[in-house]
Amino acid sequence: MFDASALASSGRGHSLYDRALFFWASFVVVIAVLLGGGTRVGLQSDEIVEILSVPLLVAATISLFEARWNASWRVPLAILFFALALPLLQLVPLPPAIWTALPGRAAVVEVYQAAGIALDWRPLSLAPFATLYSFLSLLPATAIFVYALQLDTSRRYALLVGPLALAGIAALVGVGQFVGRGTSGFGPSTGPTAGYAIGFFANRNHFAALIYAALPFAVVWTARHMRTGRGRMRLVGSLFGGAVVVSLLFGLSAAFSRAGVALGIVSLLGSAFIVWRSADTSRIGRWPVVIAGVLMVGFAVILQLGLVDLLIQRTAADSARSTIASLTLEVIGRFNVAGSGFGTFVPLLQTAEKPTDLLVFFINHAHNDYLELALEGGILAMLLIVAFLLWYFVRFWSIWLSARQSGGQDERALMSAASLSIGLILLHSLLDYPLRTLTLMCLFAFAVACLCPPASETAPVHRRRRVASSD
Repeated sequence: MFDASALASSGRGHSLYDRALFFWASFVVVIAVLLGGGTRVGLQSDEIVEILSVPLLVAATISLFEARWNASWRVPLAILFFALALPLLQLVPLPPAIWTALPGRAAVVEVYQAAGIALDWRPLSLAPFATLYSFLSLLPATAIFVYALQLDTSRRYALLVGPLALAGIAALVGVGQFVGRGTSGFGPSTGPTAGYAIGFFANRNHFAALIYAALPFAVVWTARHMRTGRGRMRLVGSLFGGAVVVSLLFGLSAAFSRAGVALGIVSLLGSAFIVWRSADTSRIGRWPVVIAGVLMVGFAVILQLGLVDLLIQRTAADSARSTIASLTLEVIGRFNVAGSGFGTFVPLLQTAEKPTDLLVFFINHAHNDYLELALEGGILAMLLIVAFLLWYFVRFWSIWLSARQSGGQDERALMSAASLSIGLILLHSLLDYPLRTLTLMCLFAFAVACLCPPASETAPVHRRRRVASSD
């Protein structure tokens, strides 16, 4: 099930250091799934994941400079570099002549003048500590992306075992929360999330996002094991993968998230298509039929249990989304191209609220990640989003629509699953903020790494030379 043979199948899998690094990466991913479900900046649970990710990031970065590069890595690595640099750029102190000329800073100048304090050097961000926390929240996803980028296909599949197991457990916990209706002890007994399936998350929408984003990976992992596994390991792996898929399906139906159910149905059908598309027609056997049957049963369950909520239920958050969007656009107009600094959304939204706009619940995000990034990051953040979307669409075209297919069957299936998972999260970000959680950010980062073909030779240059010289 763990596919330990994958660690020894490549040149980098021989050393104890490489194996230890793989297990540490698996541990970081598991802890991210377990603790990274909150959405507030600076949570203690997030800090644990961030600290654990630092050794992985350092080791992965060092090995990246030694690795045999694939040309397709350059664009996503460049986007990542500028994404990390942007919040740090917002923390650079600027002289008064510059920061006072930036859009939206008039109120800060008035505060200085009212207090009789001389203008001093200030960064672009209006809340430097919040921006710093936002930067630190990027470290786990960065570490996972840089590390997974260098893995071959077999070890990318192997790295999925931990998070898929946790996702399945989270789904079962969610089902218990839903069945218990706040009395099961698995979740909160009071508050807006009581009685709903939330798993390890703060709300049901992000719990549903984990399920629809993990489902394609669970399906292709199971299909691969059923097709290539041998003997007892084939049976154990197939049972494990099948159990995860079934758990995810029941968890999604219990989440009662309208966006989650809609995207979950797309994920389900897309996963079934990936299995059919990647099957070896000369040796189809029984495994595609088994997987397709499970997926169709899951489709019926979601339709019966989740589609009712999708069609008829409306919450206060749904009716407030247009108000939040209009307030966010108003603040964006105030700060124009400069941005206000990452982590500043909440106080700035409160300055724009009018008595008629006051909502009965606390708004901590814009329920549209693109609008929030435009507010906090300005034109530079939007350019990064456009650059990533262009790269993603090029990769999507190459994987799904191009007549020229590269890589083996397992690699194409994993790439297809990753592209589906990324696309669903990007769509969900139009109505919510799934990527504000460490869990989904890390899963997203892994999926982006899987869109990049692995290096043709994964051994570092200096190691290969050492082997050659010994010959």
